[in-house]
Amino acid sequence: MLTVVLLVACAMMAGLSLQHQSKPAPGPAVVSRTRPPQTKSCVECHEIAQQFNFVPHAQTLHSSTAAKLKNQFIGQSFKPEDGASTYSFFEAGDGTLFCQNDSYPQPVSVSWLLGSGRHAITPVSTWTNSAGQTELLELAVSWYPDRGLGLTLGQSAETLRSAVGIDRLGNRLSHGESLECFGCHTTWLPLEDGRIRFRELDPGVTCYRCHTGAAQHIETDGEATPPGFSWSELTPLESVNRCGNCHRRADQMTPEELTVDNQLLVRFASAAIVQSSCFLQQSTAFDGGNERLDCLNCHDPHLPASTDPVFYSDQCRKCHDVARSSASTCPDLTRVSNCLPCHMPKVEIHPSLSFTDHWIRTRPFISGPK
Repeated sequence: MLTVVLLVACAMMAGLSLQHQSKPAPGPAVVSRTRPPQTKSCVECHEIAQQFNFVPHAQTLHSSTAAKLKNQFIGQSFKPEDGASTYSFFEAGDGTLFCQNDSYPQPVSVSWLLGSGRHAITPVSTWTNSAGQTELLELAVSWYPDRGLGLTLGQSAETLRSAVGIDRLGNRLSHGESLECFGCHTTWLPLEDGRIRFRELDPGVTCYRCHTGAAQHIETDGEATPPGFSWSELTPLESVNRCGNCHRRADQMTPEELTVDNQLLVRFASAAIVQSSCFLQQSTAFDGGNERLDCLNCHDPHLPASTDPVFYSDQCRKCHDVARSSASTCPDLTRVSNCLPCHMPKVEIHPSLSFTDHWIRTRPFISGPK
């Protein structure tokens, strides 16, 4: 029986045609026999954990019964250009969300919505293959906050027109790819002989995903801090790669993919930032001080990402200051200027879907906001 699940970053991490290397299967922190500690266990001692349930990381997977997200689809239709057939969503009497397509004989049900909605929300369908393993169908239509329904990243009207059977509905993923998608949108992914036990999984990225060894930390009333539990003990590369387990690590990509000409690389911030001179030269550029460059310089994972360019430019100026002889200063703009349009511009890679280019480098001067 076909069950539809909503998946926002599946295309971001496994479904694009240019990615020929897939990530390893989710690690022990995600796929294990024992359920990891819950966020409520962290809240008892860590005040910051109280607000974490409301940040995008914790909102990356929802049941399709979540009214706020489901309502973005109910009664909506989308017809791609170039004569492709129409995709429509409707709600059945029992509250189940369905997607139907003019060129497929029956609708499919949606049971999960994957993605926080900050960039997109994408529906997928799940079923059990002949080996008894869970597989996904990433639906061809996603929801975008500034345009409503549109083609899912990685899909095209041309590909859908030439598809046959259920492939008209979207992109079918193998069992391994399906685990990768759910593995990056859950804290615990319980499996039984290759079948995901959906009723038991822990949706969203919560404390345990990033703070490995949390169980031992809790059992000892905070006395034990197992290796890897504290991010302050990680090297800059280890820190970036921990984010990269879902946002893509550079060592998971080919040399051909790790080039400035690959526009889609902007989607994988952790793979891009380690190509930057700022990252590669930080041991000498920072004069031996305590400064370092990793994802946490600009992004507190416990809070929504800032949308203020001044905040990010201020992070740049902590090193690129006239008082520091080891880090160059900008010859074109003043110190109160916005650094991002020239050095970290936003790049649109899909209609209504743009990402900041984290390969920090010098580009031709762009006259932008001061």
